Amino acid sequence: MERFLYRKLPGALQALGVSTPSWLWIPLVIIVALFGGVLSYLGVRPSLRFTLTMSILEIVFILATSFLIFTKVPPDPTTFTFKYASPFNVGVGMAFIFLAFAGYETTSVLGEEAKDPKNTISKGVFTAALLVGITYLVASEAFVVGWGVNNMSSFFTELVPGIILGVKYGGIALGIILTILLISSGLTDSVTFFNTVSRVVFAMARDGVLDKRLYDIHETNKTPHKAILFSFIFSLAYTLIFSLIIGPENVFLSVGITTTFGFLIALFTANISLLFILRKNNSLSIWNILLTIAINSTLLFVVFANIITTSVNVYVLIGVVSFIVWMIAGAIYRVATNKKVTEI
Repeated sequence: MERFLYRKLPGALQALGVSTPSWLWIPLVIIVALFGGVLSYLGVRPSLRFTLTMSILEIVFILATSFLIFTKVPPDPTTFTFKYASPFNVGVGMAFIFLAFAGYETTSVLGEEAKDPKNTISKGVFTAALLVGITYLVASEAFVVGWGVNNMSSFFTELVPGIILGVKYGGIALGIILTILLISSGLTDSVTFFNTVSRVVFAMARDGVLDKRLYDIHETNKTPHKAILFSFIFSLAYTLIFSLIIGPENVFLSVGITTTFGFLIALFTANISLLFILRKNNSLSIWNILLTIAINSTLLFVVFANIITTSVNVYVLIGVVSFIVWMIAGAIYRVATNKKVTEI
């Protein structure tokens, strides 16, 4: 949850020469969750205003840091190559790309609260995807050449390589700024998490998939406050309990496995369900079918590549088992409740 700020912040502080106690992650988890839950509860406008402002600041400083690195280590076109990448390694990389761009689809849950949603949300999604895509591309190249192409194996052993590069090329001042932005990123993710998940919970309650008591709007703030509270309690308890059992340093791997497979499977099934919706509305075309086949084939390849390239250890197995348990629990819940979902 919250991009694992509770794991990365101690690493960032250590990069700045500040040691932290081993228990620091506990108050971090609680504070970040409270911040996101409360701001989401106060209303969609203040929460979206905060996320927009912080996101713009993060993009500006990431690009500025990248260009600073370029002034000392010019871009190297030879880094854009598949020479050393096997097809399966590319598949693993694609999983990270899918996750990096995950979240845009959740803007659809704000459609009921937006003015002219078909226009504003679609433009917002494409604009955000373009800006983030450019930022990822520029920053990735800067980080590769800044770290050293031949040293990239050590890049992935660091929790906060970006901040390490910031200190290296911009001094301690830039490192502090990037650490502050890391904190703001965690808070922004928390707000986004509660904004989107609570509204999904709200919609599921409205459609009869979840308890109807979660289908309630706050009279003053006009927010799904009960769904927000449910999301807050569940996510906080899940994070704390999981971290206490296997250790906060291992949660990233286990939960990462669970969310990666869950996200890819969700995309796979959503693509198929879209075909049925298009057919129901008499708008299904051969291009829809071909595109779905192409996308889902790619997703299956990514899943397969991750399965055969991931080194198996106890925490990977925990992630896989957690994913299976969630799938089974969801199926059992659906059958047990036998509630009729509102027709789309």
